[in-house]
Amino acid sequence: MFDTIHQYLERLQDAGFVPEAAETQVAGGILVSALFHDAMWREFMPQHFSPVATAPASYARLCLKSIGFNPAVREQRVAS
Repeated sequence: MFDTIHQYLERLQDAGFVPEAAETQVAGGILVSALFHDAMWREFMPQHFSPVATAPASYARLCLKSIGFNPAVREQRVAS
């Protein structure tokens, strides 16, 4: 799972959506860790987690923010 996420983040970087200096390997590890932590502990501490329906998207959004993801790059390419 980690390799797939890391490869995806690197593809975003190669496409210019993420700065070259972004630590995609670290961000991928943090995302996998957050998902694993949620899966293992939600049952025991549900009050500490976002709702099940929104948690994965929240973790992914935070991961992308941490590496400087810029969705405007796509808009700039489409407009060119």
